[in-house]
Order: sequence, then structure tokens, then C-alpha cells
Amino acid sequence: MTGLAALTGAPTAEASAGVVTITGHGYGHGRGMSQWGAFGYATSYRWSYSKILAHYYGGTSLRHVTPATISVQLGHEDGANSVVVTSGRPFTAGGVLIPGGGAVRVTYRAPGRFELGISARCGVLRSATRFVSSGLLTPSAASRGGDVSTMLTICDDQNRSYRGSLSVVHADGANHLINTLAMEDYLRGVVPRESPASWGDAAGGAGMAALQAQAVAARSYASTEHRYPWAQICDSQNCQVYGGAARLGQLIEDPRSDAAVAATRGQVLVHPGDPDPVSAEYSSSSGGWTSGGQFPAVEDRGDASSPNHNWSVTIASSTVRQAFGVGPITSITVLSRNGLGADGGRVRLVRVAGTAGSVQLTGAQFASALGLKSDWFSVRI
Repeated sequence: MTGLAALTGAPTAEASAGVVTITGHGYGHGRGMSQWGAFGYATSYRWSYSKILAHYYGGTSLRHVTPATISVQLGHEDGANSVVVTSGRPFTAGGVLIPGGGAVRVTYRAPGRFELGISARCGVLRSATRFVSSGLLTPSAASRGGDVSTMLTICDDQNRSYRGSLSVVHADGANHLINTLAMEDYLRGVVPRESPASWGDAAGGAGMAALQAQAVAARSYASTEHRYPWAQICDSQNCQVYGGAARLGQLIEDPRSDAAVAATRGQVLVHPGDPDPVSAEYSSSSGGWTSGGQFPAVEDRGDASSPNHNWSVTIASSTVRQAFGVGPITSITVLSRNGLGADGGRVRLVRVAGTAGSVQLTGAQFASALGLKSDWFSVRI
């Protein structure tokens, strides 16, 4: 579809007051589920999680899969090639038993050669050194419950604790810290980072459906990821946010999101006739329409509850000029939109012109360059 400006011959905005005012809708790419939309449908429309998922992920159905493990590349960096780990219970590092409360610095030295610097606790100089062939750290007890002392904890200013094992891996010319754990335990660290656990209490508990929808979407998305040869997925918003199980000795999982994960255990979204899960992308707020792509674009009335359903920012013209390198701004013209929703929908193409030239960009490129919340915007200068 062509955009509203192209259809109506709407005039090009001309620079005047030294500022650019941009109004818009939604937060994020708009593909798949809107998290705020899921909350709105759960609390205002009393939809079940299966109905929410069917709305956003058209053409899919729910399927149970065998419980799996997942490997997560952690963003933690403790020097160029090492990490310091402790646990309240005995654990092993490269096959060497470390007493409970003790700590070990695992340092990559060469292929198949890791140095262990063993100390009495975090922050204490090492008392022994060993060389081993593996950078794998494993707890002595499964950490299914809320006992943080059974978990492996990274010694740093956050003291993040993780279920499952940790390993230092050297690959592609760099060192990586990997957390390997059960998928369902991984989701306990994802769901409350992606959707507020407090949503579960909203509307007399109806908000739990939004957390359940989040659990299924996150499980489906993670199941399709093969981000690196050494790990399936990362722990940041570049994949989906994962915070581990605890920080500074306190659980950051939540009983409400735990319950959502348990209620949907093993459930993923699939296309008919295909046993493999779909990559169920999601974003914070659709602005009133999803953007389409892998799944059909749909109107999103639930998103009216989002604080970013409508937004507005004012940016100095000089900032825009620096972002696009076209000299003092003379016009910003939306060339085409997707035709869905207010103002003609998301911007497909936009031209930024100045005294030194002009550039043509996608709406997503324009939004990224200026730090906008989405590519659904209108411009006034």
C-alpha cells in the first residue's frame, strides 16, 4: 500500500522553528504479540492466553514438546578470559571439587587448557592453582527450589546466581560465558524480565493470562534460536532478556511468572503440519496494529492500555541534521506507509532533505537514528 501523504498529496513539512516534533504510536518493531496488548486483552476483555496467542500469531496452534535444555551466552565480562564463581554448596570446576563457600577463577589459557585459581571465598586471593582441560562449572545439587545457596553465583557487583551449569568457552577468537539449564528454568528468568510479574494480580488475577501468553511466546522463540555455534541464545534484548535466578542473594524470579511458566509447561506455537516451533517474536506495544511479517497484521484494541500507545517527542533540528548529514533541515517527507491504523500506519519510506543534500530511508532506519520508540510516526518541523 502507498502511504497517506502519497495518496493525498499532503504537503512536505518545512523547517521553521529549529525543532522537529514527532508523534507516534507503539514501542518496538510491532511483529507478533504486543505485551501491553496481551495485558489489555487479559484484563479488559478477559481473554485466555490461548485466545491472545491465536490473535497475534495467526495460523498457528499450541503443541506440547519434550522438555529440553538451552544454552545462553551471558553478557557478563570479568576480564578478557576469566570468570570468578562461587556457591554455598560444594561444586566442581573442570572436574575439581570446590568446597561450599569457596570461589574459583576460571581462566582460558590455550585450547583444552584452563587455569583454576581457587580461594576461600569471593574477593580473596587464590590459595591454590590447578590446570584442567575444561571450563565447565557444575553445582552439586539441582537448584529447583528457591535455595540460592545451591546455585552457581558469579562474583561481581551483582552476584548473579544461575540455575544449571556455567562454562567458559573459547570460540571464534573470543571467550564466552555460557549458562546451560532446563528450558522451563530458563523461562523463570525470562518472563518477569519481559512482562511485569505484577500483571498477574491485575483484574482479580485475570492478568495471569498475559504472563501465560508471554511464557508460550518466549518458549517458542527460544526453541527456534541457534544464535551461535557455542550457545543457542543471548541474555539481552537482542534475543530476549534473561536475568538468571537471583541477584545479591535474593531471588529475582517471581511466584506469579513461575506459575505462568508451570501452567503452560512445554507448550509452543507451531504451524499446521510442521512440528517445529515458530519464532514467536513480540514487542512492548503495537500502537493499535501489529506490523505483519511472519504473522498476519491485526488490529490490536488491547494495546490501548499501553503508556506508549500514543507518544510525542521534540528533537532539535541540529540533532536531526547530525543524524543524517544533509545540512540544515529543509523538509522531512513520508513517502509511503503500510496503510494500517492512524495516520496511515507505519512508515515504509521517508526522505530527509537539507541544504547539503537528501537521504531516503526506511521508517525503521529513521526511527533508529533518532531513538524513536517505533517506525509508526508523523513529523512536523
